Amino acid sequence: LPGNTQAFIDSPIYSRTNGYLKHWYVDIGAHVTQGQLLAEIETPEVDQQLRQAKADLGTAEANLNLSQITATRDQNLLKTSSISTQERDNAVNSYAANQATVESKQANVSRLQQLVSYERVYAPFAGIITARETDVGALIDAGANEALVIDPGPLIERHVDALAANAAQRGLHISTIAVTHGHPDHAPAAALLAARTGASVWVHPNSKVPHDRTFDLDADLRVGDLALRVIDAPGHTFEHVALYEPGERALFAGDVILGEGTVVIAPPGGAMRPYQRTLHRFKDEFPDAARIYGGHGPIVEDARVKIDEYIAHRQTREAEILAALRGSAMTIPQLVIAIYGTQRPMLWPAMARQMLAYLIALTQEGTVTAHALDRPMTEHENTILNPAWESIVGAEHAPVIRAELGAMLKLDTLYEYSLAHSASEAARL
Repeated sequence: LPGNTQAFIDSPIYSRTNGYLKHWYVDIGAHVTQGQLLAEIETPEVDQQLRQAKADLGTAEANLNLSQITATRDQNLLKTSSISTQERDNAVNSYAANQATVESKQANVSRLQQLVSYERVYAPFAGIITARETDVGALIDAGANEALVIDPGPLIERHVDALAANAAQRGLHISTIAVTHGHPDHAPAAALLAARTGASVWVHPNSKVPHDRTFDLDADLRVGDLALRVIDAPGHTFEHVALYEPGERALFAGDVILGEGTVVIAPPGGAMRPYQRTLHRFKDEFPDAARIYGGHGPIVEDARVKIDEYIAHRQTREAEILAALRGSAMTIPQLVIAIYGTQRPMLWPAMARQMLAYLIALTQEGTVTAHALDRPMTEHENTILNPAWESIVGAEHAPVIRAELGAMLKLDTLYEYSLAHSASEAARL
């Protein structure tokens, strides 16, 4: 009978302090143990408040020490009638007041130390990571008291609250919201944030995200004192942009490059060759880029190395596909297991959609041929190619996964792929 498999306990994990993702140690599909470190959050405002609180505590303790010496001295002077009782009482009361001040400062330091401890997010129990929503946009000080937000994220009110609160703490007005692409983990909060702040929403000319303005591609977006180059960056989607800020040599890459791991390229919304051309464009046009702020994960500190790594990864994966097909014709489910292995069946559907993007490109170029098999899919094949996403990630997160993996493209026919004759001859030569 048809059915679903659902977790016995499905628990969202929230941080208890506002900040920016510094490190993300596990991804969707990873098995974690109770107490395992999942992520670290960077909270510069809280860190600064803690440093100030410790300095205030040090001043209060010095004042307390001085008032204690004064009170002790005045007690002795009163015994010889060298000072009045009122002067002694003033010194004693000052000492008591300074004691209360120290206790107050100690409590504030303890409170902030506790907030700092919340920068580390741990697994509450052993299980599997089924979703990730820790990335809450990039808030950029554009000068002239203006702020730019890139990709405010999914429509989750606490995300919008965090961005608005952080801008307010810095004395900034969010005037511009830039959406790199329309996937549901990047764009939906733009409308809510715009309604709260009066900011204008900018998108790619082909985007269907509700917006106020469309980018002039390969031109500058001016916000406050900043001028960011807008780059047409198709591949992950066909309405994807990236932004480059030359002052800090910072590349805001959206889902072209991530802080950790690699990007899913899935038809029909994405395509492999445009994606690879975008990577090469990053390498050729921004050789001085120092940092990459990806759509997910920590900041990339060596942009050039990461771009080269991404280009090499795609070349290596394609070579693995061609090597597998030199042995025999194979279907996508067979290629997935042959190349990725049997260790993470939960991720096979994502791997299959990734494999499809390579095979479409290779077929269009005549390197590979596709032959439709005259038989129905087995249950195993259909589970890999057309899974019930709700049973994998839950109903709440299924829309994001469907968009990322192109699940609107149902694979009804099973194809067997083989090297074209010319490619086979070249391989033998």
